[in-house]
Amino acid sequence: MTAIIIDTTMKIIGTLAAAVLSLFMQYGTSVETRFDPTTTWPYIYEDFSPGSVFAENGNTIEYNLLNVNLVNNTLHYVKDGIIMQVDMKTVYVVRIKEQVYLNVQGELMEVINETENGAVVLHKEIDKDKMSRANIGYGTSPVASTQNIGLFALEGSLGGLNKSLSASEKDKFSGDNLELKKTTYLVVDGLLVPANKKEILSDGRFDTKQTENFFKTHKVKWNKTEDLSSLVEFLHTVKAN
Repeated sequence: MTAIIIDTTMKIIGTLAAAVLSLFMQYGTSVETRFDPTTTWPYIYEDFSPGSVFAENGNTIEYNLLNVNLVNNTLHYVKDGIIMQVDMKTVYVVRIKEQVYLNVQGELMEVINETENGAVVLHKEIDKDKMSRANIGYGTSPVASTQNIGLFALEGSLGGLNKSLSASEKDKFSGDNLELKKTTYLVVDGLLVPANKKEILSDGRFDTKQTENFFKTHKVKWNKTEDLSSLVEFLHTVKAN
């Protein structure tokens, strides 16, 4: 898998990005109240909560009620009691409670740690393969066997998009738990790279020989944020010109 380039409007490298993320990191990004999203409430948070949205131009919008929808990893808010979706083209960085999210190609990814030249981020999504094999009512239907299971099976439960929040909350716990897939990525000077040794070594955007030497002399623990942060900074120094 080759590196994915973040759209230029969403690169985190630069004066604006550093200022925004540094401000948000004051709140921390690792503390999260455990909540199991369901087919009738496919949100990261159990409740809509106050949050801030930073745009690329530096403007900040405060919202009383925000949540991250897991079907498409977009940002939902409440206006006049109705659940709406924020235009992701206007979203750069988001803070909800203690978490900070970066908009990467229209999807929100949680910032686990910021470094001088990038970040370690976590992408949460519905595991369509597991959901298609699970017997949770729709799991045995023809629809469940397709790659669009997330969109079809949850089409009527996008958190009640364009419906009243009060009506959607009534069914919050009536669905089945969602199977989630969590993938860690490294953001290096605007490049989104899977936190995976094999894929990094095959990524032509970084000097292969120097990267191989790094892995020989550094035993990277892929579940350790400090190691991944150090890797981000190393990759910054060996980018191919």
